[in-house]
Amino acid sequence: MILRGYIDDAKDGKTFNLTAVIADGPGWFYWEQDWLGIIEAKNKELRASGRKSISRYHATDCQFRVKEFKGWSLPEKDEFCKKLFSLFENYKMHVIGYSIDLEQLIKAIPEAAPNPERFCYVIGLCYVMLEIGDFTLSMPDHRREAVISLIHDRCDYNSAMQEIFGGMLEDAGFVYRDRFTTLAPMGWEQCIPLQLADLMAYENFKESQRLEYRTKDARRRSLDYILNYGQMGGRLKGFNPATLRQLRKRINEMPPESRRRILGPAMRATKRSRTLRSRTLG
Repeated sequence: MILRGYIDDAKDGKTFNLTAVIADGPGWFYWEQDWLGIIEAKNKELRASGRKSISRYHATDCQFRVKEFKGWSLPEKDEFCKKLFSLFENYKMHVIGYSIDLEQLIKAIPEAAPNPERFCYVIGLCYVMLEIGDFTLSMPDHRREAVISLIHDRCDYNSAMQEIFGGMLEDAGFVYRDRFTTLAPMGWEQCIPLQLADLMAYENFKESQRLEYRTKDARRRSLDYILNYGQMGGRLKGFNPATLRQLRKRINEMPPESRRRILGPAMRATKRSRTLRSRTLG
């Protein structure tokens, strides 16, 4: 069996989430046709009423009804999303997500301060791969024969993610290293499933914020619908101060080459990451 996982992030300068959505290859093909069908049906409706069509589903833009979704009413947005979310009833998928509070990260691992976003991509990918191994690849119908390829939304850290992916495959201690085949960056224009990864990264991001800050808000209706009516399984995890201290300890105990893969390029801050850091630390 060949599985494919699609990875995207959601972030706001304070919280970072990296999420993977996983399903088997044939399932992705049929899901993609259904997803595009819903978007095209909506575009026909928009064009018929003299309104601009949309190029894709984008979680943040749709949520706040901005950019291509500007002018949509709340009921219209909700109805469109329900049609997309209804596909979870037809397709079995796994979702793996990890969230990191950037301020807590920098306190525990000061070396990440010059470029915390880069660190989150790297360490997030490591833990997502570990969780895919322990959860998805350990399922009874996936044992031994299943392999997985990963595609992530292209970003400023494509090379850093590729480097750590190669390091994971070279790590003899990673028992699932022979089950991962490739990691490749793509854009939503050529890769429709990244729209779903964007959706679930945003939902995991909002849920992790709700749990981290212990707000009185109920779980988002959209996530509640996906979990209650869909065939969705998975795990959303996060790094709290205790687990970040454990991570710090593990990094200290790593061989120099492994430590360099995680921390080395983080010392070279980009203008974008310096801005992120200033927002994170206030």
